[in-house]
Amino acid sequence: RPGWLRDLLRQLEAAQLLPAILFFPSRRQCDEAARELAPLRVAGAEERARALARWETEYPTLLGHRFRHTLIQSGVAPHHAGHLMAWRLAVEDLLARGLVRAVAATTTLASGLDVPARTVVLSTLVRNSPQGPVPLSVTEFQQMSGRAGRRGRDRIGVVVIPAFSREEAELGLSLADADPEPVISAFTPSYTQVLNLLARRDLETALGELQRSLAAFQDLLGQPPRLPRRLPGGRIAAAAARARDGVSAVFLLRAAALQVFGYLDGDARLTSDGRWAMRLRHPRLLILAELVRRRHLPGTIPRLAAVAAALGTERAPRAGGAHARLGGLAQIVHEVARVERDLHLPADPVVDEFRVEWDRQRRRPVPSPAERRADAVEAWAQGAEWLKLVADVDVEEGDLQRIVLQAAEVLMQLEGLPFPAVRALARAAREALLRAPVVLEPIPKPSVGR
Repeated sequence: RPGWLRDLLRQLEAAQLLPAILFFPSRRQCDEAARELAPLRVAGAEERARALARWETEYPTLLGHRFRHTLIQSGVAPHHAGHLMAWRLAVEDLLARGLVRAVAATTTLASGLDVPARTVVLSTLVRNSPQGPVPLSVTEFQQMSGRAGRRGRDRIGVVVIPAFSREEAELGLSLADADPEPVISAFTPSYTQVLNLLARRDLETALGELQRSLAAFQDLLGQPPRLPRRLPGGRIAAAAARARDGVSAVFLLRAAALQVFGYLDGDARLTSDGRWAMRLRHPRLLILAELVRRRHLPGTIPRLAAVAAALGTERAPRAGGAHARLGGLAQIVHEVARVERDLHLPADPVVDEFRVEWDRQRRRPVPSPAERRADAVEAWAQGAEWLKLVADVDVEEGDLQRIVLQAAEVLMQLEGLPFPAVRALARAAREALLRAPVVLEPIPKPSVGR
């Protein structure tokens, strides 16, 4: 019902159950909740301003943050991935100090962050997914409810579920009483792991090590893996025919893909290209290696930064992309995807990032997400002003920050290769990206193998 959030905050305050983390399924709802609670002023503004000033000295962009006044005057703040990391860290710091009454957060605050509160409020028991709203899992419920109660300060933590129907109340009780979900290994071999294992072990020894993993054990309890009928010849194909667990099968199929592109030979040994490619510790190793080997890397700092950004999967800007030139990269992405598809390997989500999208409102095609990321990062590498760029490409600051950081990670991988020209250009491009407000710490240097 309208006004329930304000009423709830007043009741929690009267019962001395603040601070509270208010979980919402979307970023927009977090920001709207902070705006709704902003008129509820509270004492302590000067103390909050002093605590925030320490962060503003280090991160001056916080001085213009649209929720700065709300945080200082009302002790309320939104916390989600659309905000800069500096803002989220500042909010967490003030929450830990007891200077914030309520934080409106998405599940980013629940996953792996040790920022508890006296009370947790779950605004809903569903979450958004690509398929639409779905009920919370037991693990998701426990991650969020586990933020309730501060060690050494609260005897118990309080979880509030504003159920608006009997069904919601019953679902909340069932989640609260449920046993933890079983641990399921998410491990799957990557191209980097395949090359690095085979650089030090023969094929049979490498497979033996994999079979000691939890993922391989769990796979043995399920259905045997399905393998393609045709594989490149040699020891990899022979070993694949004997594979009985999914982990070994994926390892061998990735090895087969590396053999197709010439990074492994028929005896599952690293070729000369494989020996330098193994230094690329990145999920897109095969694409990056092909860019280098085919000499498709651009020769200028902004263009190299743009190509690096195109390989990310962070939420793309809503505008821009018309000036991106990713022809060579797009060709490699689709070639790698075709080989992986033929080998029955899991599809890499980066393929979808290179597909042109359709604007339903304007009834016209728009550049692909990869092109929009590339355009934004190229402009940033050319010295664009941060807030103007955010407005020009229509993106949230936190999303753009992560797009730039993902591009910088790709460039750092290129810096580790034994090619001086590639290393130097990648280093220069990374330095162009890593400036305020993206990052203020000194830029680390990669370790270059001998």
